[in-house]
Amino acid sequence: MPGGNPLECPSSAARTPRHQAVPGPDLSQSDELPVQGEVPDGLSVEQAQAGVDKLALRMDERRRLIEGASVTEADLAAAEPLLDVPTRPFPAEPEVERTVSPQGLVCFDGSPYSVPPGLPGAQVKVLHRLGEDYLHIPTVGRAVVAKHRRAPSGSG
Repeated sequence: MPGGNPLECPSSAARTPRHQAVPGPDLSQSDELPVQGEVPDGLSVEQAQAGVDKLALRMDERRRLIEGASVTEADLAAAEPLLDVPTRPFPAEPEVERTVSPQGLVCFDGSPYSVPPGLPGAQVKVLHRLGEDYLHIPTVGRAVVAKHRRAPSGSG
């Protein structure tokens, strides 16, 4: 700082506030830097797929040093075979919250299901484990108040 104390902070007028962006080159009009995942104009699907295939081969040829031995990504992938396809679906259990109607019914997937008397207006959950024929209707406190064979979708 010419003519000033080098230990003094510059005046606030000379500083750029922290919330202001520092001016830089305007890249919004530049075609040189494509957005990641963007396909250039005039590139066919086949050309794009060929580019992805070429990249995959290059990635497979990368070498890693594992326990002193140099191996490729392809060798590592070949040593890790895929698991067998499961015989049953993943045991996911979709859960939806419903209000019991004045008639003591709860609708799920287009079909009505009954609950015990005394629950009109109560909030219950309908649980259906994928791959099973039954659905369960517990209260919000998880006490199961009804179990029904699942009706076909929309058979209401």
